[in-house]
Amino acid sequence: MANYLRVGAGCLNQIPMDWAGNRRRILECIEKARKEEISLLCLPELCITGYGCEDQFLSRDLSDRAWDSLMEIAPKTEGMVIALGLPVWVKNAVYNCVALLVNGEVAGLVAKKISLVMGSTMNLAGFGLGLKASLSSKIGCPLVILFSTWVE
Repeated sequence: MANYLRVGAGCLNQIPMDWAGNRRRILECIEKARKEEISLLCLPELCITGYGCEDQFLSRDLSDRAWDSLMEIAPKTEGMVIALGLPVWVKNAVYNCVALLVNGEVAGLVAKKISLVMGSTMNLAGFGLGLKASLSSKIGCPLVILFSTWVE
């Protein structure tokens, strides 16, 4: 076992709502990283959906399809840690999240404090355990939910 961690960053040319194409490019990047013996791979925010989905971010279908893609990608991450972005609905708002895939499973989500719906800063403190429970039940295992603030 190596005593170092190889970290990689993937740059992807994603197309909004090109589900099969975006998933294929993500999986190709994961395979390239695996061949380069990268253990931790960071992919772009909203790389599952593509960044320019505009008003479609208001559609729960977009978030649901992104989650389905995430579930297809997760098993292909065996032996790696991968961070990649997708929109996630929480109660009545959609958030720009990063999913952390660890060894083939979703280990957690990090959500920006800024909602994609209005672009305004939302106070997420009130979501607490209800948020964790709703997301945990979605994939059938406990999640660590962290909320962070990025400088825009």
